[in-house]
Amino acid sequence: MNYTLEALLASLLWVSSGEITESSGSLKQVALAFRAATATGEYVNAIVTVVDVYGDATTYAFSPDNDSSTDFLYEHPLPEITYTAKPLEDAFSFFVASLLNVSLVGEARIVANKLTSSMNTTLDSLLLEPNMTLPIINAFHFSTYDVSLIRRLLEVTVHQPERIRISFFSFAERMMKLIDNSVLDIPKVRRTSRLLMDGIQCDAKDEQLLNLSSKTIQLRSLTLTSASINTILKHWQDGSRELENLRIVTDDLQRAEVMTGVQKKTISRNVWRVRNRAGVVGTVSISRSPTIMFDPKPTFEFSINPIFMS
Repeated sequence: MNYTLEALLASLLWVSSGEITESSGSLKQVALAFRAATATGEYVNAIVTVVDVYGDATTYAFSPDNDSSTDFLYEHPLPEITYTAKPLEDAFSFFVASLLNVSLVGEARIVANKLTSSMNTTLDSLLLEPNMTLPIINAFHFSTYDVSLIRRLLEVTVHQPERIRISFFSFAERMMKLIDNSVLDIPKVRRTSRLLMDGIQCDAKDEQLLNLSSKTIQLRSLTLTSASINTILKHWQDGSRELENLRIVTDDLQRAEVMTGVQKKTISRNVWRVRNRAGVVGTVSISRSPTIMFDPKPTFEFSINPIFMS
């Protein structure tokens, strides 16, 4: 069945005009994914998936013409298809409107290569709607290299997200492209409780790592040094910062420098037990373990004993 964007947006407005209930006031997840045409590799289609609090998903596809309808045959659930001259822009508009239609969203997920000027204008327009109340969004998952897209979509919520995950957009690009380190200067990124960026390469600076207030930090960087890791570990030991997990993948990892001046007990080669002034126990390890998505690189990991986790 062919739906128009206007009809889809009207259905959202109809829901928002009624009484807020558990089902209409909250969503488990809202996701947007740009899709490439099989023949050309150009991004021409998009999928928006809305998952309610009961886990039931509704999928909306946006496509430029009827010839591409076969691209969605293997989607589950089968999407409601909207044929439009601007599939990416219209999908983005519907995605943002879906977020703004409710009071609470568990996770907003975005797989997109860039924020276009048209999308930026659409976002401005939706955020300036009269009587607009921004939702609480507990978590974001971005698969993109576009820092402006991340920055603008974080404006959709006034709430500080508890978790922000940023990963590569295209599997083929994962070893070749870096996300600009300015992403770490975005206030909501810097203050999130859990920052998960070990799925994307970033040219992060030592001072940016030290400015993060997250309890969980996972970064994959070409430029972070052992000195900043050592500083964070010492700050945790003296009680001046909270930390539950620190995972840093970096080429410039020097075992001796990381553990210099840190009170520790050696458990085995490259594994130590550490304790802070409050008696919280953690484990530090340095390894070179491969992952499914990336080649093995020097990896520092600190984690506290689960019984001490908040």
